[in-house]
Amino acid sequence: MISVGIDHWYRLKEYEPEESIYAELKLLGRQYRHYMRMRVESVLELTHLLDYTMPGIKTLLKGWNETNGKDKLGDFVEEYWHYDNITKKSEEQFIESYLKWAKEKGYHQSQDKAAKIYMLAKEGIPTVSSDTSSTKMLVQEAVRVLREIDNTLMTILTQMQALAKSLPEYPVVRAMGALEMFLRLN
Repeated sequence: MISVGIDHWYRLKEYEPEESIYAELKLLGRQYRHYMRMRVESVLELTHLLDYTMPGIKTLLKGWNETNGKDKLGDFVEEYWHYDNITKKSEEQFIESYLKWAKEKGYHQSQDKAAKIYMLAKEGIPTVSSDTSSTKMLVQEAVRVLREIDNTLMTILTQMQALAKSLPEYPVVRAMGALEMFLRLN
């Protein structure tokens, strides 16, 4: 009997209580909510700055896309941070510049979208000058901060998913989500 116990003793895995996983998930969830609040504030700040430099641009360009991890609005305003950077070109020059930018960044190359942006820039009235040295810096820093927060959120979410997958109830909960989605579609 003792030899059986000793034999199994060497093959035992170290016990890791599930409570620690739940505690870690709880902490990660708290931090996720914190960074999500920061993201909302950062989006509002970028929107506020764009209202000064490129009023209306958010109606034509979408922000963060979770499925592909791209931020078209952020990428665009990082390059063209003020309407003056668009209107100092002819429409043809801007369209060519936009199409080149879209190709480099991996976005759909739309002449129609470029023409609409050019028209919006021509009609828009920025309330902050592009000659002010801090204008470019503020817009680009707002984009940079938003990207850092998005990266942090994705890192936390990835860690949460990895931990959740180790829990015995994970497949059941995932199946419930799939069932719910199936019921909605039918």
